Amino acid sequence: MKRILILDGHLNYREGFKNLLEVAVVNCKIDALKEFPEPLFLVNKLPNLIIVDPTHYTEEELANLDCFIEYGCKVVFLFMNTDEISLLNYLRKNVQGFLLKSMKTHDLVSRINKILVGERYIHPSIGEVLWDLYQKKEVECTAL
Repeated sequence: MKRILILDGHLNYREGFKNLLEVAVVNCKIDALKEFPEPLFLVNKLPNLIIVDPTHYTEEELANLDCFIEYGCKVVFLFMNTDEISLLNYLRKNVQGFLLKSMKTHDLVSRINKILVGERYIHPSIGEVLWDLYQKKEVECTAL
């Protein structure tokens, strides 16, 4: 049985998303937490996938994701929108996906199922922002 851990600061979204995944993802145990757990806390029950809204957590808490990734956990960042995030910093993490909370339900569930089996995905809206940020950074570097 696979395990998914949802980390999100909004109770209603976290619980609703958990309920959705319990119905939509076969043979999977879903846990949802507000607080970012220490990796050692989960060592006996490591999730296969961690879905996290990184805008709710500190850099120190997000640094724990590296430990989970080293243990073989897949990580997906799930954002409310693309305006409030520092995407280039998040891109440096070895994550399997960048998704939006505003995605259609069937698209979101489909992408999560595909990520569970090893695929990666960046939502097109996030891809556009990343492309723009990358090009802007390249221009700044060549101007120096």
